[in-house]
Amino acid sequence: AMLASSDTQDQAKEKVSQEFIDVMRQQATDGEIELLENHSATIPLGRSAGFVEGAEVWEEAQKLGVKASGPESLFVPEFELDSENPLSETVFKAISNGKATWQASIGGKALAEKVFDPATGSIVKLLKPGRLDHVALTRKGKACNPDTMMFGACMKSLSWAEVEEPEK
Repeated sequence: AMLASSDTQDQAKEKVSQEFIDVMRQQATDGEIELLENHSATIPLGRSAGFVEGAEVWEEAQKLGVKASGPESLFVPEFELDSENPLSETVFKAISNGKATWQASIGGKALAEKVFDPATGSIVKLLKPGRLDHVALTRKGKACNPDTMMFGACMKSLSWAEVEEPEK
């Protein structure tokens, strides 16, 4: 899973509305979001398979310095990686070994409305519900939303993600 978006103002002076976060969560559950190597990639690394929420995610996010307003304001999709894509294996191994420092950037179409943000004291573009079609990986420090990060990997039935049995 990865923290792919939140209601934190990003470097482009945009914020994602709670309504859009709710729509993105539903899209993730419906398997409508592709994970891409970058925004211009044509072959996906995987597809969404739900999202993660709850107190544990919020506590971990706070420990890591996330500035979002609360647990409901986090978009943490889970992705099922494509076992036929060699780059997916590389991504999985980096995440599961704790060596992935990537951040994330959402992509798609959304309407924006300029509003005053009392949290920052400035005018921001508030992204209203739209259509998210992908989450792209970015290098650390290059994502517009500073909250984005990898949370970890879960191993599921991929030949290169087999779990070793502990010795008895």
